[in-house]
Order: sequence, then C-alpha cells, then structure tokens
Amino acid sequence: MRPEEAAVAQEAAQRVTRVFDPSLGVWRMVRSGGEVLESCVSRQEQRQLMAAKARTVQPSVSAAPSVGPESYTGRDKFPSQHP
Repeated sequence: MRPEEAAVAQEAAQRVTRVFDPSLGVWRMVRSGGEVLESCVSRQEQRQLMAAKARTVQPSVSAAPSVGPESYTGRDKFPSQHP
C-alpha cells in the first residue's frame, strides 16, 4: 500500500461516530472499525445517564412472572454458572 493510501486508511479507521443503542437506551461512541469507545463523564452526568437508562430499558422476556424460591428455575444463569 502506498503511504498516501495508508494515511487515508488510518485516518478513516480512527474516525469516531456517536450511535444510539436502543437495547440499552444510551449513545455509544464507535470507531468505523466497530470498536466501542468509552467516554469520561462527570458524576452528575453519570447519574443522569443511569436514570435515563433505567427509564428506557425494557424488562427481559425471560423474567419469571412470580417472585420467590419456588418460581426460580436458574434459566437466566449463564452456562458457565451451572454446575
């Protein structure tokens, strides 16, 4: 690859865009290669983000309708957590 093309390709790979993630209800910073970046925020902004996320995230479909030890099946565990 020529040096000019390499510089253009490297610049394109470093380009960052903000994308809305509807499953979590937050904006994410993503590089053009798909790498997700974190952004530094203040404590107050973090609280606002967490409150907004709690309002937008839908409950999972697999959640049991009743609560208690008799209704717990362990289906929501990761496979590595099963004995």
